[in-house]
Amino acid sequence: MKAGMIIISVALMLFHYGAATAKTPARADLDKNSVNVKQEDQAAKESRRQEEAETSFRQMCEFIELDETQVEQARQVFDSRMKEMGEILRSARDGVLSQDEVRARMAESFKKHRERFESLLNEKQRERLVQWETPKAHERRKGRRS
Repeated sequence: MKAGMIIISVALMLFHYGAATAKTPARADLDKNSVNVKQEDQAAKESRRQEEAETSFRQMCEFIELDETQVEQARQVFDSRMKEMGEILRSARDGVLSQDEVRARMAESFKKHRERFESLLNEKQRERLVQWETPKAHERRKGRRS
């Protein structure tokens, strides 16, 4: 559940970032060049987030000892989750969803994808997943990337 809360927190952070950088009448005087720079910055940040998510995914697959077939199946779940999160966040940025709706949809998405992912695992792998998600394990992984 902690992982779900982390994902929701990150999504809300991204939502707030998107809302803060949205065009408003007060910012209408920005020229095209500065808008392009901001879009490039946003693209660079998104690229870094995707790289970090990919690295974490690979490390997790290795840690919980997934076989090649499970990695492929987990990849499908991971890709589906990332696509769905992107759609939710775009809807939030476009003003289609409220913060409460974003939270609810993110939680629902996490639960659905978590169940799909856990269905791929055997008992030992589920235990390893719990170990992966403990705060101490997270800090050790974070330390390796620094």
